[in-house]
Amino acid sequence: MAYQKCLQTITKKACEWIELDIENYSLSVKAFMEDKEKREEVTRKDTEVRAAIEQVEITHAEDVIIKASKFKFKRDMDMFRKLQSLKFTTAPQAQAEI
Repeated sequence: MAYQKCLQTITKKACEWIELDIENYSLSVKAFMEDKEKREEVTRKDTEVRAAIEQVEITHAEDVIIKASKFKFKRDMDMFRKLQSLKFTTAPQAQAEI
């Protein structure tokens, strides 16, 4: 039950983030689920991508990976703060472009 609630919350937040109406999303999911061919194609591609990612061998030292992750997190937070400051003064389309 908690897992389902979590998925619903994540879906709602994702739809808000990309400015997609939840009803349109639901209709898209319904159409996708009814199209067996499309569903099999997406599942196959998803499996291929997951397999490719899992085969990547990590060759860097742990401290290098931690340093790179911290750098990326800091950059993401800087970007988030900049976008938050524009939230009330910039149109959603302009924010998406930024």
